[in-house]
Amino acid sequence: MGLELEPREASEIFNKITGRVFVFVDNFADCLNSISLILGRIEKPDILFVCSERNYRLRYIQNAFTGFDYPTIEDRLKLTRDEAKALKAANEEYGLSTIGEISENLYLGQVVGRTMAEANCRIQNNFKTLDRIVQDLSNECDEDEKFAYLLVALARFCYSNGVRRSVLSTVSVPDALEHLLSDQSSLPVSYSDIGSSFVVPKQAIVGDRFLGLARRDRNRKLFEAFLELAKSVAPRVNITTIKHKTPEAQLLGRLMDYDNNVKDYIDDYAEEYYAGLKSLCDWNSRYWEQLALLKLDRFYSSPDDNLLLEESIQHARSAISAEVHPFSLATLAKVLFQAMEKSSRNRDQYFTEAWQNVVEANTRESQWTNRGATLFIIAFGGVLKFLEIGGQLSGEQSECLRDMIAETRTLKVSDKRLIGLRAELEGALG
Repeated sequence: MGLELEPREASEIFNKITGRVFVFVDNFADCLNSISLILGRIEKPDILFVCSERNYRLRYIQNAFTGFDYPTIEDRLKLTRDEAKALKAANEEYGLSTIGEISENLYLGQVVGRTMAEANCRIQNNFKTLDRIVQDLSNECDEDEKFAYLLVALARFCYSNGVRRSVLSTVSVPDALEHLLSDQSSLPVSYSDIGSSFVVPKQAIVGDRFLGLARRDRNRKLFEAFLELAKSVAPRVNITTIKHKTPEAQLLGRLMDYDNNVKDYIDDYAEEYYAGLKSLCDWNSRYWEQLALLKLDRFYSSPDDNLLLEESIQHARSAISAEVHPFSLATLAKVLFQAMEKSSRNRDQYFTEAWQNVVEANTRESQWTNRGATLFIIAFGGVLKFLEIGGQLSGEQSECLRDMIAETRTLKVSDKRLIGLRAELEGALG
């Protein structure tokens, strides 16, 4: 829904349905834009969208899905005592349980409050811990198989439907991948729900934990997986595919995302990673944005290294040269606000340029159906810092700022950080 029909057509269908309607959406983050467009056209009052997503994507949803009021329910799917007993009985009935005789108290103490996927995996694997299960399965595979599985697990982490099999045919371990698709593999992969062209780990929880162990061990293989997967996807991405949010465009975008993915998983290799992508991605404004954010983050760690800040500004300008887009404009504004704080001599110059980028980005974003909080957070935070270090707004800047504050109220942007900055800014402005 929303991916097979145009949002306009989907909303027209919903509006014509008589009576209450419940719409269930899985993998919410991957169809966020379509859902936003549909909700913007819905006239029917008695319709409820129930959307599910993995916890680690909640931050992205909160940042991007700001134009609508909605309650969030977290961690409510963990096993109760009765569910844990029923799960054990079901496994025993179908001959899948391997735990044999075990005291009920010990069993319940280990699985109540855990996810069904983890409990089920343990019941079927001698009740070993999940980490031990994954490690034992990994030990049964050779290095090529483990690397192929890591590629698939990483792809699913970034894009819930996985990666197209034809993309994987171009990686360095195609034979190992074929073995993972067979019944003989200890770390099996399978085709996703959307058809035989996309591949995912057969057991999602094993894939997630396998990836987590590679992250914990700061394994260079994880960096190599990031780089190889991104290089395999990059030739299938261009301006048109980005505009249409194709699976490959979304996957590459998340593989390049510094703040949410690269920093968390391969930060020690980040410079080498982006350097490895340059020849394939230097046309892409997102590439330069993320490189700018990397250099800015390095500057935060080494605030006396002005070269890092200069490099960040340079990369942010390269992003705008590649494409004048609200995201690239906002990234440059963010970096310039930091430069403004660092250099008192060029304070007003940096602020003026940053503010011009904010205004231009806001003008362009105002044409969008769904808007996030990021630009407003950058703008309000930058203005507050400018005022704190003695800067003064012009009459035109003050008027534009008040319009932006009013705009966030009209849009009902509910981001907590934005609301706090807005209150602080309104106090500073009197």
